[in-house]
Amino acid sequence: MRKDDFAPVLSSIVEATEEDHTANLPEDLLTLVFGLLGSGDRRRCSLVCHRWLAIEAASRFHLALDARAPLLADSTLPRLLVQFPTISKLALKCDRCAESKGDPALAQVADRLGPGLHHLKLRSLCVVIDDGVTVLAAATANLRKLFVGSCAFGAKGIEAVLHSCLHLEELSIKRFHGLAVAEPPKL
Repeated sequence: MRKDDFAPVLSSIVEATEEDHTANLPEDLLTLVFGLLGSGDRRRCSLVCHRWLAIEAASRFHLALDARAPLLADSTLPRLLVQFPTISKLALKCDRCAESKGDPALAQVADRLGPGLHHLKLRSLCVVIDDGVTVLAAATANLRKLFVGSCAFGAKGIEAVLHSCLHLEELSIKRFHGLAVAEPPKL
């Protein structure tokens, strides 16, 4: 049986009999099956029942969010982060022309995911400043990879990451706008 065949088979079992024959399956087995599925199939399976929704959310390790301010309202981001407690790889992305979430959003990410976050991608977060990155860096000491593109925070934010994230293996910075207004380093 191919990987793509799991989702329709699991869903059809519940729909055809109106009885949940998967209720006796251990959560570990369902977690394993969900791990073999692509993101679209995982999403469809999570709509089958509350149990599958909870198992899918608890077994998700990667999450990519559109960080535009209107989409991530103040109450939305904390609920998303609580729903996915095992996230170790997070991407916060925004269009270059749109207003992104700012430092409070990074503080929420730090509060909810801090120690477990290993990979972080920040793209086009033009409202984030050094203070937000400093708070995030202090909470994510286990961070191994950081990718920054088209962000507006400066050298102090990057310095905070380098001092706080001692396990950092990879740092990628592209189109970094914050250095133009940074103070020269003191020697």
